[in-house]
Amino acid sequence: MMNDKPEHSSIITNPNWSAFVLLVTLLSAFNSIFTLLPLPSASVMTLGAINIGISLILWTDFFYMLKKAPDRRAFMIEYYGWLALLGNFPYLRG
Repeated sequence: MMNDKPEHSSIITNPNWSAFVLLVTLLSAFNSIFTLLPLPSASVMTLGAINIGISLILWTDFFYMLKKAPDRRAFMIEYYGWLALLGNFPYLRG
């Protein structure tokens, strides 16, 4: 008997890209910690530039995966797309 659910295998990306996004996410976590420290203005500017690059990568990845998903609702709920979206918001602080 055939399964009536749409095939979601296209949502799963290349494992190398997933590892890259994971590393970028970890870098963003460290970046967020450093932005809480009192730092010289040059360091703050550098962290801001890194923050913009991280945001661009993560937002691009999220929207690409959302567009690629055959069922966007299933992507957001079953494949934790909401978590990827939620993870992007702290980087809007700049």
